[in-house]
Amino acid sequence: MSFILGLTGTFGSGKTTAGGMLRELGAELIDADELARQVVEPGEPALAEIAAQFGAEMIRPDGALDRRRLADRVFADRRAMARLNQIIHPRVRELERKRLGELADRPLVVLDVPLLYETGMDRMCTQVAVVRITENQRFARLRRRGFNEQAIIARLGMQMAQARKVKLADHVIDNSGSLDETRNQLQRLLEEIRQTRMKAP
Repeated sequence: MSFILGLTGTFGSGKTTAGGMLRELGAELIDADELARQVVEPGEPALAEIAAQFGAEMIRPDGALDRRRLADRVFADRRAMARLNQIIHPRVRELERKRLGELADRPLVVLDVPLLYETGMDRMCTQVAVVRITENQRFARLRRRGFNEQAIIARLGMQMAQARKVKLADHVIDNSGSLDETRNQLQRLLEEIRQTRMKAP
């Protein structure tokens, strides 16, 4: 049976980078963001539901989802976000459970989910690691990626606060330093998990 490490963090924390590092370090990674992109590919039922709920203008001329347009809509309206989550989340959860079943014989599986606590997926995990960053660094990094302050605040407002996630987590990865420092923390975490598994009956 796999040791399932939940990986989460608030918007702009660097969780995706940490997940990529864990994958490079040999962990099996289930990325909820990747699965969410799969369920809205052209031809998928979820894409048709989004068009029906939010308007045909959410679909680009090439048939793909206009992610920026949809994001602008749902991050400005909690009810719209709730409707979108009702379309996306059940499908993503189903794919996550399927992948966990497929990887059940692997020693370690990382479940990378932005809304891990908010959706209750932490209950499927052996332990949870939260990626943390200072607020100044978060805003600076996200501004460099093209987000303005209003957009950043809106997205953070849709998630559990970082301090709360840190309090709930079994492990905290401080991503405020260099990439090498983050990688070193992740290597130590994987070694700690390996030692824990060796001691398990």
